Amino acid sequence: VLTDLLKYHDMAFPKLQSDTGFKGNYSISSRASYVTGGQQTFDQDDVKDVFSLPNLGDFHYRDGGELHYNEPEQMALLQEASRKNSREAYAKYKEISHRLVKGVTLRGQLMLRSDEITPIPLDEVEPVAEIVKRFTTGAMSLGSISNETHESLAIAMNKLGAKSNTGEGGESVERLTDRSRSSAIKQIASG
Repeated sequence: VLTDLLKYHDMAFPKLQSDTGFKGNYSISSRASYVTGGQQTFDQDDVKDVFSLPNLGDFHYRDGGELHYNEPEQMALLQEASRKNSREAYAKYKEISHRLVKGVTLRGQLMLRSDEITPIPLDEVEPVAEIVKRFTTGAMSLGSISNETHESLAIAMNKLGAKSNTGEGGESVERLTDRSRSSAIKQIASG
């Protein structure tokens, strides 16, 4: 059991006698019943010394926490720029975005050495029409996004010569025979 490994077992589950015989779902923070080896249950109120781990902002923005690419000030500036058509707000947004890219992305850690770059002659570069054929959308199931969005993605990718993916939700029967509306990649849910 994970709590055994973390040495919290005795503190968090005093009534649980486990040698990895623990069954059932549990959460220290939720109001749930705990099941031990399929034999007995006890309520969270029986758990002694429940503690909270601090939220350091590893996954979501927290003031003073881990640096993230999308931060509140940055998002507020983008909204202001789009709502008011403000070049000043967009310039501030762009400045913050560039700073964040340097701090949180791999590409931000790399430096392009332009002094060592030899340009490729334009006639040797693959045409855009060929490059986009390798583009694909992510697999987004019908239902996780609207039917209109799902179909619009398929139409756009088909016009580009690229591929859209149905996701496990598939696509409507009407779209299967209409090549302009049909996703190129069909995904089938298992089970």
